[in-house]
Amino acid sequence: MGSGGSAMMTLSMPEQNVEIVLESFRRFDDNNLEAAEELWSPQARVAAPDGWPEPGPVEGRDAVMRQFERLRADAAQSRIEVEVLEAGDEWVVVAFRWYVTGARSGIETVMDGAAAFRVVDDQISEGHYKWDPADALGVAGLRKQPGGNA
Repeated sequence: MGSGGSAMMTLSMPEQNVEIVLESFRRFDDNNLEAAEELWSPQARVAAPDGWPEPGPVEGRDAVMRQFERLRADAAQSRIEVEVLEAGDEWVVVAFRWYVTGARSGIETVMDGAAAFRVVDDQISEGHYKWDPADALGVAGLRKQPGGNA
């Protein structure tokens, strides 16, 4: 951590895009989809992971928000943990773990996944959800080096 400096911090494009993606997850987690909507482009496009009941793609911000509402509708409780895997100029790739308790059933479940998000003009324009983080990295053209080496 640096010392001194200005009270205002300027984030690089990848850092700013990471914050936009993480804020979208926070708003989803808080069930504040109305606030999440402003983080998504009106022309947003979301692709579900292979085998998802509603394969999509989902096109347009309104349709994306309706899909998120459906995901939240059956959850009495929900918590998401997100880890940023990589970030490039326009792409942010995350792995996530979603803890959900069913509203009617009370059944607790955990879902692991990954996603690649393209951020353009401070809004998420694409979201590609995958089961395997390597697949999400591939969508974004960002591959981790084997063994974690740079």
